[in-house]
Amino acid sequence: MPALLSRRAVLCAGTALCSILAVASGSARAADDAADMTEVVVTDKLQKSKLNPNATEAKAAIRETAGGVDSVSSEEFRDGRTQTIKDMLDFVPGVFAQAKWGEDSRLSIRGSGLAQSAHTRGIKLMQDGIPFNAADGFTDLQQIDPLSVEHLDVWKGGNALRYGAATLGGAINMTSFTGYTASPAQARLEVGSFGYRRGQISSGMALGPWDYYVSPTRVQSGGYRNHSATDSNRLTANTGYRFANGAETRIYVNLNDIRQELNSALTMAQFRANPKMAGDNRNVTNNTKRDIQSMRFGNKTAFQVAGWEVEAGIYGAYKNLFHPLTTTVVDQVSEDMGTFVRGTHEHSLFGFRNQLTLGANYAWGHTDAKSFGNVSGTRGSLSGKSQQQAQNIEFYAEDRVYVVPTVSLIAAGQGLIADRNATDQFLSDGNSSGYRTFKAFNPKIGAMWEPTPNLQVFGNVSRAVEPPIISDLNPSSNLKNSFAPLDPQESTTLELGTRGNHNGWGWDAVAYRSWIKHELQRFTLSDSNTYTTNADRTIHQGIELGLSIPLMQGGILTGSDSEKLVWRNSYTLNHFTFDGDRTYGDNELPGVPLHYYRGEVRYTHPVGAYFGPNLEWAPQSYHIDNANTQRTIGYHLWGLKTGWDVNEHLSIFADARNLADRAYIAQVHVLPVVTPSSAGMISPGEGRSLYVGINVKW
Repeated sequence: MPALLSRRAVLCAGTALCSILAVASGSARAADDAADMTEVVVTDKLQKSKLNPNATEAKAAIRETAGGVDSVSSEEFRDGRTQTIKDMLDFVPGVFAQAKWGEDSRLSIRGSGLAQSAHTRGIKLMQDGIPFNAADGFTDLQQIDPLSVEHLDVWKGGNALRYGAATLGGAINMTSFTGYTASPAQARLEVGSFGYRRGQISSGMALGPWDYYVSPTRVQSGGYRNHSATDSNRLTANTGYRFANGAETRIYVNLNDIRQELNSALTMAQFRANPKMAGDNRNVTNNTKRDIQSMRFGNKTAFQVAGWEVEAGIYGAYKNLFHPLTTTVVDQVSEDMGTFVRGTHEHSLFGFRNQLTLGANYAWGHTDAKSFGNVSGTRGSLSGKSQQQAQNIEFYAEDRVYVVPTVSLIAAGQGLIADRNATDQFLSDGNSSGYRTFKAFNPKIGAMWEPTPNLQVFGNVSRAVEPPIISDLNPSSNLKNSFAPLDPQESTTLELGTRGNHNGWGWDAVAYRSWIKHELQRFTLSDSNTYTTNADRTIHQGIELGLSIPLMQGGILTGSDSEKLVWRNSYTLNHFTFDGDRTYGDNELPGVPLHYYRGEVRYTHPVGAYFGPNLEWAPQSYHIDNANTQRTIGYHLWGLKTGWDVNEHLSIFADARNLADRAYIAQVHVLPVVTPSSAGMISPGEGRSLYVGINVKW
């Protein structure tokens, strides 16, 4: 308890210091304006938040990155069903996101976390710049409410150094609506197949120096597969205050009550027989599910001091997980907290324009982890108990110098110290306590050439080190008297690319190659059980291509320039292999398709109506196991979206998916080798479905 209190004291002191600096840097002007503070004035929406930039600002800012990035506005995904992270990221090249059931999804960028069949790792996930991951890097995606997101930004690989991240997958930041970007009153209803219902109301306003945003959401669904019903409630809110000197502070709150029935992965025979089945019969008899009650709170403050633009903040999260599996009940209570600061300074260096960024992150997490036997979905006898802690300290810097106005050079680095600690408190089956510290330095160099305002050419080389998460180290150990002897995953990535637009054509193209040592992968060890352990060497390489083609503008049915026919394309090549592995040679790494394409042709009429078909296509099957003995089935899924933005207050849509009702494999649980006795490894995707929605705002 004293250690916990001391951490909380440090975090509170950090927040107080940020606020004091923000106020002190302009206290004289604040005093002059004090008489006006009590006056409630509705602020024009054109004003902006420093801490939560809008989608237009974000798209302009992220283009300054000399590497693979993308920014997606809410307008790009709110025109259809908005339930999962797949719905938000479907057209981002390099990202593989597939729903498993309900709101749970698998997420991988450039092959990150391939061996992770549940949850997410290898990607730093943030909301409003505040870490969403647990301190050891573990993430539950179903805690995200897509309808509260105004835009989200994707930094792939080493390009995520802006947030101190150095992982193979990079980082995703979801920016919430604020009083400057939301409507004073808004209501949305989505209904559709498999008993799906989603309702949201929200309100956001700017009142003098204050603004606020609040959004409660309810989701219910029976699910496509048996035993996959969802009933979830969420609340997303934030409020901000602008000081007279231009500084801004903002408080963020997220509350979740998520109740999700779980089925299990299927064998290929089960999938072919009935993709809707729950899998193991014990899913029903033992009431397998994942129930999460969680709270997240954060504060950020932005201010200027001595020519520096500074953002600093703290956060804390609490999660209660009740997770009956077929034979075991996982029962965990987790606390995570952290603090961060980032400063940017633009100046002249030896006569050249120079941008310097310095930052630091601290994260600490504790989990009280218990397991019990499963008795019809309730706790049986205690079978495991441990106290788990993780701590990360990150320091990072990036310097960008413009040697000529159109050419910039980038040098950057990140230092990492990561602790993983577990104390086994159930010793009847051995003592699996352990403590490990991982240290790393990750450099990066890059360059960007901008010969015209509409053309960029860039490249970079970066290093990333990813320490194991605690569930890899414990209870994955087959030694049972120590942590699993895992090394951190290390990668070096080279990427080259270009982006731009010309005469309505828009493109974003990147090619990359990652040389990886000690990739965290699934292997069967001497006790015949499967664990996460280190591969020898692997290679991840690919192509990420986004292309927007204007097929026609005006003259289709009307003469208006706002009448358009546009073909949007997103293609990803994932070529991931072992590299001379002692067991698997040069086999392909399992888990994601070699080719993955998303496309849409959309017609937009000047009255606000739109219509168009879309395609999801994985033309080739891909491997399920390291031994390359079992493959999935290639597939193509046709869909259709149509809607009408009647006016600024009312919009409606219809979103039809998998029109041919094709049975397909959405994602797999990676295995070392598939045998006739192997458990299920396949998660089927949804069949034919239709969703309709209405959005009203004032």
